[in-house]
Amino acid sequence: MPSPAQLLYSRNLRTRIPVRSEDLKPKVYRLPEKFVRHQDTVKKYYDKRTRSPHPLREGQNIRFQKHQSGHWYAGKVKGKGPQPRSYQVRDHSGNLFTRNRVMINPSPRQSSPTPATPPTNSTIEFPQPVQIHQQIGDSTLQETAEGKAVKNLDNKIIR
Repeated sequence: MPSPAQLLYSRNLRTRIPVRSEDLKPKVYRLPEKFVRHQDTVKKYYDKRTRSPHPLREGQNIRFQKHQSGHWYAGKVKGKGPQPRSYQVRDHSGNLFTRNRVMINPSPRQSSPTPATPPTNSTIEFPQPVQIHQQIGDSTLQETAEGKAVKNLDNKIIR
């Protein structure tokens, strides 16, 4: 990459070091083309794993941000907005907002309510934790219901 002075004068600068006269003749550097190619390469790798969000349907229940405060409010999609990836959104009080797709999330799907089952007379019994005592030396080991060992340190002297 040429130095800023070489870019300004379009040639190598004259120094005390002997140089060929051809190197001191003006030479136009085509940096904008190289710069654009570099930007395209960087963009290609940056966008490698990006994806577009799913489009929203008119009347779809959504959550959106009124401001960038982080609070999400319930609303419905009224239609597409004037800009790409923007939508017209109506909140519960009837106000109309134009929001970018970044500030809109579809509401989670609500499953159909399952019919309530009448309570039965049978009672549910939960298993009791099992404690196993094993004598090892002068300390007693206990096991919890998950099978983890619990060591009783009551008889030991801790220094």
